[in-house]
Amino acid sequence: MCYAVYLSTTSDEDLAIRNTGLMQFCKDVPEAFEREALAFPHAWRLASRSACSCGFRHLESPELGFGPPEDWYPEEPDDIEATRQFVAIARDLLAGGHRVDCVDVWDDGSAGVPDVQTAEVDLVVVPEDAFRFIKNHRLVLVLT
Repeated sequence: MCYAVYLSTTSDEDLAIRNTGLMQFCKDVPEAFEREALAFPHAWRLASRSACSCGFRHLESPELGFGPPEDWYPEEPDDIEATRQFVAIARDLLAGGHRVDCVDVWDDGSAGVPDVQTAEVDLVVVPEDAFRFIKNHRLVLVLT
């Protein structure tokens, strides 16, 4: 069991050319996610250094909101950097006129898509070091 982050975009760019040692774009997206959870035509799975999506910053509850790393809650530096890299790429796609959304789920091996809530996230307002994926949420990323 682990986190899985899926994203979609209107960009037909091969995002795998932007892969790093901390973050990889993979084309193995379950059809159910493409059909039910993601809004845009080009879908990707976001993998971290551990091959799943666990090596990113995650929130269990949206009430905690976005925020930079805190001393009282230690996070792996690589998780922070991988998340920052994702945000930089998402901003680049948005600045190029494309749309981007992402869904964060806990992959327990069951089939289907869990119920997800949708929220808009303005990446002008949320700094790279404050962004976190939110479990069972579809985040529609924007630049205002």
